[in-house]
Amino acid sequence: LSILDLCQRHALDRDVNIRSIDVSHSEYIVLHLADGEEARLSRDDLERQIARLVDILHDSRDSGRVAKFINLTGERNVPVVFH
Repeated sequence: LSILDLCQRHALDRDVNIRSIDVSHSEYIVLHLADGEEARLSRDDLERQIARLVDILHDSRDSGRVAKFINLTGERNVPVVFH
């Protein structure tokens, strides 16, 4: 439930519709978004990752690109696969 609270605090709920949250993996969480994006987050430092996710989604949409997969598990580099 803490991930839902973080999403609300970072305006993710206004900008992005979460379709489902997969918590079946022991090392990471996967957010499946309504527009088809998938975001992988480590279970540590969720607040930083949610804030980064919002920034990446805004930037990609502003540039006209559509993200397919965003891997936020690393601390510095964030691999993003676009459609």
